[in-house]
Amino acid sequence: MLARYKRSADPNVADTVSAEILFALAQPYTNHNGGCLKFGNDGYLYLALGDGGDVGDPGNRTQNMNMYFGKILRIDVLQPGAYTIPSTNPFLEL
Repeated sequence: MLARYKRSADPNVADTVSAEILFALAQPYTNHNGGCLKFGNDGYLYLALGDGGDVGDPGNRTQNMNMYFGKILRIDVLQPGAYTIPSTNPFLEL
């Protein structure tokens, strides 16, 4: 789950009441659910997702371009509201 938080009175502490869920993905297994979050030099957030679990990716989730598992997502979270997909994404469906 990816959430956005506002700062509390202390700028180093998140306001837990302000949580805004931006992205959630149900995991089919309890393993291979790794992930990583990094902001790139382009200002976008890169979200790396595991393949969803089990040995050998039996659901071929990583190879399926219609699923988020096993992908690196590049999203714009700097705008208010839900995230957006950058227009320069070659897989963006217009």
